[in-house]
Amino acid sequence: MTNCSWLRACVVLIVFGPLFLMEARAGTLYYVDNCGDDTACNGTMSACYNGGAGAPNCAKKTIQAGLCLATSDGDTVTVAEGTYTGSDNRDLVFPKSGGGACPSSTGTARAITLQCETPDHPELCVIDCEGGDETGLCDSGGSTAEHRGFRFYDDSATNGSVVDGFTIKNGCIWNDDPNIDKGGGILIFESAPTIRNCILEDNRAPAGGAIALVGTDPFDPGWLPVIEECTIQNSRTVQSGGMGGGIYVNGHIDPLVKNCLITDNCTTNTASACDCSASTLPTCVSGQGGGIYWGVGCDPQIEGSVTENGSIIQHNAAGEGGGVFVIDAKLDFCYFLLPHAA
Repeated sequence: MTNCSWLRACVVLIVFGPLFLMEARAGTLYYVDNCGDDTACNGTMSACYNGGAGAPNCAKKTIQAGLCLATSDGDTVTVAEGTYTGSDNRDLVFPKSGGGACPSSTGTARAITLQCETPDHPELCVIDCEGGDETGLCDSGGSTAEHRGFRFYDDSATNGSVVDGFTIKNGCIWNDDPNIDKGGGILIFESAPTIRNCILEDNRAPAGGAIALVGTDPFDPGWLPVIEECTIQNSRTVQSGGMGGGIYVNGHIDPLVKNCLITDNCTTNTASACDCSASTLPTCVSGQGGGIYWGVGCDPQIEGSVTENGSIIQHNAAGEGGGVFVIDAKLDFCYFLLPHAA
Protein backbone atom coordinates (compact mmCIF):
# COMPACT_ATOMS: atom_id res chain seq x y z
CA MET A 1 0.00 0.00 0.00
CA THR A 2 1.42 3.38 -0.94
CA ASN A 3 2.04 6.17 1.57
CA CYS A 4 -0.70 8.26 -0.02
CA SER A 5 -3.37 5.74 0.91
CA TRP A 6 -5.88 6.54 3.60
CA LEU A 7 -9.50 5.88 4.44
CA ARG A 8 -11.69 8.57 5.91
CA ALA A 9 -15.33 8.88 6.90
CA CYS A 10 -16.47 12.27 8.05
CA VAL A 11 -19.33 14.73 8.11
CA VAL A 12 -18.63 18.36 7.23
CA LEU A 13 -21.05 21.16 8.03
CA ILE A 14 -21.54 23.69 5.27
CA VAL A 15 -22.20 27.13 6.67
CA PHE A 16 -22.64 29.00 3.44
CA GLY A 17 -24.51 28.34 0.24
CA PRO A 18 -22.91 26.17 -2.48
CA LEU A 19 -21.36 27.80 -5.50
CA PHE A 20 -22.37 26.38 -8.88
CA LEU A 21 -20.14 27.03 -11.85
CA MET A 22 -21.69 26.25 -15.22
CA GLU A 23 -19.36 25.64 -18.12
CA ALA A 24 -20.28 27.67 -21.17
CA ARG A 25 -20.61 25.53 -24.27
CA ALA A 26 -20.78 27.62 -27.41
CA GLY A 27 -20.77 24.86 -30.02
CA THR A 28 -23.39 23.48 -32.39
CA LEU A 29 -26.46 21.52 -31.26
CA TYR A 30 -27.31 18.26 -33.04
CA TYR A 31 -30.26 15.88 -32.63
CA VAL A 32 -30.88 12.13 -32.53
CA ASP A 33 -34.30 10.47 -32.58
CA ASN A 34 -35.55 6.97 -33.35
CA CYS A 35 -37.83 8.60 -35.93
CA GLY A 36 -34.88 10.17 -37.76
CA ASP A 37 -32.71 8.90 -40.61
CA ASP A 38 -28.92 8.60 -40.72
CA THR A 39 -28.66 9.03 -44.48
CA ALA A 40 -31.22 11.63 -45.40
CA CYS A 41 -31.12 13.83 -42.28
CA ASN A 42 -28.38 16.28 -41.29
CA GLY A 43 -29.18 16.22 -37.57
CA THR A 44 -29.61 19.97 -37.27
CA MET A 45 -33.30 19.80 -36.27
CA SER A 46 -35.24 17.57 -33.88
CA ALA A 47 -37.90 16.84 -36.52
CA CYS A 48 -38.71 13.29 -37.64
CA TYR A 49 -37.82 12.00 -41.09
CA ASN A 50 -41.47 11.20 -41.90
CA GLY A 51 -40.76 9.21 -45.02
CA GLY A 52 -38.66 11.99 -46.48
CA ALA A 53 -41.01 14.87 -45.73
CA GLY A 54 -38.67 16.18 -43.03
CA ALA A 55 -35.40 15.84 -44.96
CA PRO A 56 -32.76 17.14 -44.78
CA ASN A 57 -33.40 19.21 -41.65
CA CYS A 58 -34.29 16.33 -39.37
CA ALA A 59 -32.71 14.19 -36.67
CA LYS A 60 -30.15 11.41 -37.07
CA LYS A 61 -31.50 7.98 -36.20
CA THR A 62 -28.56 6.48 -34.30
CA ILE A 63 -26.45 7.86 -31.48
CA GLN A 64 -23.11 7.19 -33.17
CA ALA A 65 -24.25 9.08 -36.27
CA GLY A 66 -25.15 12.02 -34.05
CA LEU A 67 -21.80 11.88 -32.26
CA CYS A 68 -19.94 11.89 -35.57
CA LEU A 69 -21.54 15.24 -36.43
CA ALA A 70 -19.92 16.82 -33.37
CA THR A 71 -16.50 17.74 -34.76
CA SER A 72 -15.77 20.77 -32.57
CA ASP A 73 -15.21 21.19 -28.85
CA GLY A 74 -18.34 22.56 -27.23
CA ASP A 75 -20.80 20.77 -29.54
CA THR A 76 -23.83 19.06 -27.97
CA VAL A 77 -25.75 16.02 -29.20
CA THR A 78 -29.27 15.76 -27.76
CA VAL A 79 -31.01 12.39 -27.86
CA ALA A 80 -34.80 12.13 -27.79
CA GLU A 81 -36.52 9.89 -25.26
CA GLY A 82 -36.79 6.26 -26.29
CA THR A 83 -34.93 2.95 -26.31
CA TYR A 84 -31.94 2.70 -28.64
CA THR A 85 -30.70 -0.71 -29.75
CA GLY A 86 -28.55 -2.32 -32.43
CA SER A 87 -25.53 -1.19 -34.39
CA ASP A 88 -24.40 2.41 -33.81
CA ASN A 89 -26.45 2.60 -30.61
CA ARG A 90 -23.88 0.63 -28.57
CA ASP A 91 -20.08 0.35 -28.46
CA LEU A 92 -20.19 4.12 -28.80
CA VAL A 93 -17.04 6.19 -29.30
CA PHE A 94 -16.68 9.96 -29.05
CA PRO A 95 -15.21 11.61 -32.18
CA LYS A 96 -11.51 12.48 -32.05
CA SER A 97 -9.38 15.30 -33.34
CA GLY A 98 -7.44 13.10 -35.75
CA GLY A 99 -9.96 13.55 -38.55
CA GLY A 100 -10.74 10.96 -41.20
CA ALA A 101 -13.57 8.47 -40.89
CA CYS A 102 -15.63 8.66 -37.72
CA PRO A 103 -15.06 7.25 -35.20
CA SER A 104 -11.38 8.02 -35.71
CA SER A 105 -8.65 6.04 -33.95
CA THR A 106 -6.23 8.95 -33.76
CA GLY A 107 -6.10 12.21 -31.84
CA THR A 108 -7.87 13.17 -28.63
CA ALA A 109 -11.56 12.90 -27.87
CA ARG A 110 -13.58 16.03 -28.49
CA ALA A 111 -14.97 17.94 -25.51
CA ILE A 112 -18.61 17.44 -26.46
CA THR A 113 -21.76 16.66 -24.51
CA LEU A 114 -24.03 13.73 -25.31
CA GLN A 115 -27.25 14.23 -23.40
CA CYS A 116 -30.76 12.92 -23.14
CA GLU A 117 -33.34 15.58 -23.90
CA THR A 118 -34.49 15.08 -20.28
CA PRO A 119 -31.16 14.40 -18.50
CA ASP A 120 -32.77 14.41 -15.06
CA HIS A 121 -34.82 11.36 -16.14
CA PRO A 122 -32.30 8.82 -17.43
CA GLU A 123 -34.93 6.09 -17.35
CA LEU A 124 -36.48 7.75 -20.42
CA CYS A 125 -33.35 7.50 -22.61
CA VAL A 126 -32.25 3.86 -22.72
CA ILE A 127 -29.21 2.38 -24.45
CA ASP A 128 -29.89 -1.37 -24.53
CA CYS A 129 -26.60 -3.02 -25.48
CA GLU A 130 -28.27 -6.43 -25.98
CA GLY A 131 -25.03 -8.09 -24.89
CA GLY A 132 -26.38 -11.58 -24.42
CA ASP A 133 -28.52 -13.07 -21.67
CA GLU A 134 -27.68 -15.46 -18.86
CA THR A 135 -27.49 -18.41 -21.28
CA GLY A 136 -26.10 -16.51 -24.27
CA LEU A 137 -22.68 -16.73 -25.86
CA CYS A 138 -21.33 -13.78 -23.92
CA ASP A 139 -21.78 -15.41 -20.53
CA SER A 140 -20.40 -18.73 -21.71
CA GLY A 141 -17.19 -17.19 -23.02
CA GLY A 142 -18.12 -16.58 -26.64
CA SER A 143 -17.51 -13.28 -28.40
CA THR A 144 -20.35 -12.80 -30.87
CA ALA A 145 -22.62 -11.21 -28.26
CA GLU A 146 -20.04 -8.82 -26.76
CA HIS A 147 -21.33 -5.25 -26.51
CA ARG A 148 -21.02 -2.35 -24.08
CA GLY A 149 -22.46 1.14 -24.02
CA PHE A 150 -19.37 3.37 -24.35
CA ARG A 151 -15.64 2.98 -24.80
CA PHE A 152 -13.19 5.76 -23.97
CA TYR A 153 -9.93 4.11 -24.95
CA ASP A 154 -6.49 5.73 -24.87
CA ASP A 155 -7.92 8.99 -26.20
CA SER A 156 -7.05 11.63 -23.60
CA ALA A 157 -10.72 12.46 -23.14
CA THR A 158 -11.13 15.31 -20.66
CA ASN A 159 -13.94 16.09 -18.25
CA GLY A 160 -15.41 18.12 -21.13
CA SER A 161 -16.41 14.84 -22.82
CA VAL A 162 -19.77 14.33 -21.10
CA VAL A 163 -22.39 11.57 -21.11
CA ASP A 164 -25.48 12.93 -19.35
CA GLY A 165 -28.81 11.29 -18.52
CA PHE A 166 -28.93 7.75 -19.96
CA THR A 167 -29.78 4.26 -18.82
CA ILE A 168 -27.11 1.84 -20.07
CA LYS A 169 -28.09 -1.78 -19.65
CA ASN A 170 -27.45 -5.35 -20.79
CA GLY A 171 -23.81 -4.78 -21.67
CA CYS A 172 -21.65 -7.88 -21.61
CA ILE A 173 -17.93 -8.20 -22.31
CA TRP A 174 -15.79 -11.31 -22.40
CA ASN A 175 -12.41 -10.76 -24.04
CA ASP A 176 -8.90 -12.06 -23.48
CA ASP A 177 -7.22 -8.67 -23.93
CA PRO A 178 -6.34 -7.57 -20.37
CA ASN A 179 -6.94 -3.91 -21.18
CA ILE A 180 -10.40 -4.22 -22.75
CA ASP A 181 -11.94 -7.25 -21.03
CA LYS A 182 -13.40 -4.92 -18.42
CA GLY A 183 -16.37 -2.58 -18.14
CA GLY A 184 -19.60 -4.24 -19.21
CA GLY A 185 -21.39 -0.89 -19.47
CA ILE A 186 -18.56 1.62 -19.89
CA LEU A 187 -14.80 1.22 -20.34
CA ILE A 188 -12.61 4.22 -19.48
CA PHE A 189 -9.01 3.39 -20.41
CA GLU A 190 -6.47 6.19 -19.95
CA SER A 191 -9.18 8.79 -20.42
CA ALA A 192 -11.10 11.23 -18.25
CA PRO A 193 -14.71 11.77 -19.36
CA THR A 194 -17.59 12.84 -17.12
CA ILE A 195 -20.46 10.37 -16.67
CA ARG A 196 -23.41 12.17 -15.11
CA ASN A 197 -27.03 11.36 -14.18
CA CYS A 198 -26.82 7.85 -15.61
CA ILE A 199 -28.26 4.50 -14.60
CA LEU A 200 -26.06 1.46 -15.30
CA GLU A 201 -27.89 -1.79 -14.72
CA ASP A 202 -27.66 -5.46 -15.64
CA ASN A 203 -24.16 -5.20 -17.11
CA ARG A 204 -21.49 -7.91 -16.91
CA ALA A 205 -17.74 -8.29 -17.45
CA PRO A 206 -14.77 -10.19 -15.95
CA ALA A 207 -13.91 -7.00 -14.02
CA GLY A 208 -16.04 -3.91 -13.59
CA GLY A 209 -19.48 -5.29 -14.30
CA ALA A 210 -20.85 -1.80 -14.92
CA ILE A 211 -17.81 0.49 -15.27
CA ALA A 212 -14.06 -0.10 -15.50
CA LEU A 213 -11.49 2.67 -15.16
CA VAL A 214 -7.95 1.65 -16.07
CA GLY A 215 -4.62 3.45 -16.40
CA THR A 216 -1.35 1.74 -17.25
CA ASP A 217 1.25 4.42 -18.02
CA PRO A 218 3.05 5.50 -14.81
CA PHE A 219 4.45 8.56 -16.61
CA ASP A 220 1.03 10.01 -17.43
CA PRO A 221 0.10 13.09 -15.37
CA GLY A 222 -2.94 11.22 -14.06
CA TRP A 223 -6.38 10.70 -15.54
CA LEU A 224 -9.23 12.33 -13.58
CA PRO A 225 -12.58 10.96 -14.80
CA VAL A 226 -15.76 11.90 -12.94
CA ILE A 227 -18.81 9.73 -12.24
CA GLU A 228 -21.52 11.74 -10.53
CA GLU A 229 -25.19 11.44 -9.62
CA CYS A 230 -25.31 7.92 -11.09
CA THR A 231 -27.04 4.69 -10.06
CA ILE A 232 -25.03 1.49 -10.58
CA GLN A 233 -27.10 -1.60 -9.91
CA ASN A 234 -27.64 -5.29 -10.61
CA SER A 235 -24.29 -5.69 -12.35
CA ARG A 236 -21.67 -8.35 -11.76
CA THR A 237 -18.50 -10.05 -12.84
CA VAL A 238 -18.69 -13.26 -14.86
CA GLN A 239 -15.68 -15.32 -13.87
CA SER A 240 -14.17 -16.82 -10.74
CA GLY A 241 -12.16 -14.28 -8.78
CA GLY A 242 -13.74 -11.31 -10.54
CA MET A 243 -13.08 -7.78 -9.28
CA GLY A 244 -15.59 -4.96 -9.00
CA GLY A 245 -19.17 -6.08 -9.53
CA GLY A 246 -20.20 -2.45 -9.95
CA ILE A 247 -17.00 -0.43 -10.51
CA TYR A 248 -13.41 -1.54 -11.11
CA VAL A 249 -10.51 0.93 -10.75
CA ASN A 250 -6.86 0.01 -11.22
CA GLY A 251 -3.60 1.57 -12.33
CA HIS A 252 -2.63 5.18 -12.87
CA ILE A 253 -6.10 6.71 -12.97
CA ASP A 254 -7.73 8.83 -10.25
CA PRO A 255 -11.51 8.88 -10.65
CA LEU A 256 -13.95 10.86 -8.55
CA VAL A 257 -17.21 9.03 -7.82
CA LYS A 258 -19.63 11.53 -6.31
CA ASN A 259 -23.19 11.26 -4.95
CA CYS A 260 -23.82 7.86 -6.50
CA LEU A 261 -26.01 4.92 -5.47
CA ILE A 262 -24.18 1.60 -5.88
CA THR A 263 -26.51 -1.28 -5.07
CA ASP A 264 -27.19 -4.98 -5.67
CA ASN A 265 -23.92 -5.70 -7.48
CA CYS A 266 -21.68 -8.71 -6.90
CA THR A 267 -18.58 -10.58 -7.94
CA THR A 268 -19.30 -14.20 -8.84
CA ASN A 269 -17.58 -17.50 -9.49
CA THR A 270 -19.76 -18.43 -12.44
CA ALA A 271 -20.90 -17.24 -15.83
CA SER A 272 -24.35 -18.62 -15.11
CA ALA A 273 -27.21 -16.81 -13.41
CA CYS A 274 -26.46 -15.29 -10.01
CA ASP A 275 -28.91 -13.14 -8.05
CA CYS A 276 -26.88 -10.21 -6.72
CA SER A 277 -29.95 -8.73 -5.03
CA ALA A 278 -30.66 -11.76 -2.82
CA SER A 279 -31.26 -10.93 0.86
CA THR A 280 -28.76 -13.61 1.92
CA LEU A 281 -25.24 -14.17 0.63
CA PRO A 282 -25.51 -15.97 -2.74
CA THR A 283 -23.50 -19.20 -2.97
CA CYS A 284 -22.23 -18.10 -6.38
CA VAL A 285 -20.27 -15.18 -4.89
CA SER A 286 -16.46 -14.95 -4.91
CA GLY A 287 -13.84 -12.36 -5.86
CA GLN A 288 -13.27 -8.88 -4.47
CA GLY A 289 -15.30 -5.69 -4.27
CA GLY A 290 -18.98 -6.40 -4.80
CA GLY A 291 -19.75 -2.71 -5.13
CA ILE A 292 -16.33 -1.26 -5.94
CA TYR A 293 -12.82 -2.59 -6.40
CA TRP A 294 -10.15 0.07 -5.83
CA GLY A 295 -6.82 -1.35 -6.94
CA VAL A 296 -3.28 -0.04 -7.06
CA GLY A 297 -3.11 3.71 -7.75
CA CYS A 298 -3.04 6.94 -5.79
CA ASP A 299 -6.02 9.07 -4.76
CA PRO A 300 -9.13 7.64 -6.39
CA GLN A 301 -12.02 9.16 -4.44
CA ILE A 302 -15.62 8.35 -3.66
CA GLU A 303 -17.52 11.05 -1.86
CA GLY A 304 -20.82 12.76 -1.28
CA SER A 305 -22.19 16.06 -0.08
CA VAL A 306 -23.98 16.66 3.21
CA THR A 307 -26.46 18.84 1.30
CA GLU A 308 -27.48 15.89 -0.87
CA ASN A 309 -27.84 12.12 -0.39
CA GLY A 310 -24.13 11.39 -0.24
CA SER A 311 -22.82 8.24 -1.89
CA ILE A 312 -24.70 5.12 -0.83
CA ILE A 313 -23.15 1.66 -1.22
CA GLN A 314 -25.66 -1.02 -0.27
CA HIS A 315 -26.65 -4.67 -0.77
CA ASN A 316 -23.49 -5.63 -2.67
CA ALA A 317 -21.76 -9.00 -2.31
CA ALA A 318 -18.28 -10.46 -2.84
CA GLY A 319 -15.86 -13.01 -1.43
CA GLU A 320 -13.89 -10.11 0.07
CA GLY A 321 -15.15 -6.54 0.48
CA GLY A 322 -18.86 -6.87 -0.10
CA GLY A 323 -19.23 -3.10 -0.37
CA VAL A 324 -15.73 -1.90 -1.28
CA PHE A 325 -12.41 -3.71 -1.60
CA VAL A 326 -9.74 -1.06 -1.04
CA ILE A 327 -6.03 -1.08 -1.79
CA ASP A 328 -5.60 2.68 -2.37
CA ALA A 329 -8.57 5.02 -2.01
CA LYS A 330 -10.14 7.98 -0.25
CA LEU A 331 -13.75 7.75 0.94
CA ASP A 332 -15.56 10.85 2.17
CA PHE A 333 -19.18 11.02 3.40
CA CYS A 334 -20.38 7.59 2.27
CA TYR A 335 -23.04 5.24 3.60
CA PHE A 336 -22.40 1.46 3.69
CA LEU A 337 -25.56 -0.60 4.12
CA LEU A 338 -25.78 -4.38 4.42
CA PRO A 339 -22.72 -5.48 2.44
CA HIS A 340 -22.20 -9.26 2.09
CA ALA A 341 -18.80 -10.93 2.12
CA ALA A 342 -17.98 -14.61 2.27
